[in-house]
Amino acid sequence: MDLVSSLRNKKVKVTEIPKWGRYLRKKWENNFANNLSDKEKKSIYLYDDG
Repeated sequence: MDLVSSLRNKKVKVTEIPKWGRYLRKKWENNFANNLSDKEKKSIYLYDDG
């Protein structure tokens, strides 16, 4: 079961926004992880590049 289905089963209102993933992840990073170095970000798997 995917995340959207799981949330909907729990009566959570979900709105999918196609193609906004990269933009929203960058906004999250800027707001919550801006003080971390690139090395620290990689150590916590912030970037999903292998």
